[in-house]
Amino acid sequence: MSDPELYFVLPPTFDPVRQMSVLREALELGRPTALRLAVTEEAAARTQATALLHLLRAQDIALILTELPALARQLDCDGVHLDAASPLLATARKALGENRQLGIACPPTRDAAMSAGEAGADYIALPPEGADVVRWWGEMMELPTVADPLSSSADARAMAQAGVDFLTLRLDCGAPDQMRALIRDWADLSADLTPDRPA
Repeated sequence: MSDPELYFVLPPTFDPVRQMSVLREALELGRPTALRLAVTEEAAARTQATALLHLLRAQDIALILTELPALARQLDCDGVHLDAASPLLATARKALGENRQLGIACPPTRDAAMSAGEAGADYIALPPEGADVVRWWGEMMELPTVADPLSSSADARAMAQAGVDFLTLRLDCGAPDQMRALIRDWADLSADLTPDRPA
């Protein structure tokens, strides 16, 4: 089992005009596999995604939207992240097309994880209290798991030890010093921890 990779999440307040240089530094420091825009308002998501697509594509970082599958396809983003209870879930795959990622955030139960997989998820996201589900899932399934949300390094460590594939990190580009410290902390976790479940 490989070490977990980083998955950045940008808040709805991200300003691509004023904060792009800070984000560039974050990407260089953390080298995430994916970046998700948390904003769900279509016009704001369009503005942010349009500003970021070229930058992320040049670094081979997947751009994921939240709750906007049709816009993800229209802008040629890499996928969309939905809550398991989202009314868009039933039509998301058709709206996205077959070549984009569908991530589903689900409650920390085995049944919810299985339902997300059956709904066509390309990854499932579980909160820290779902560490046991992550461990069980990794022994039974090949579908990747994402630890989300994470509010502390202790949560990130527990999920990494359970064998999660991706650790989310919510960026605050308005507080760059704190952001840098968090990125280093999460990156150290993903590099140094060995999951406690068999490969």
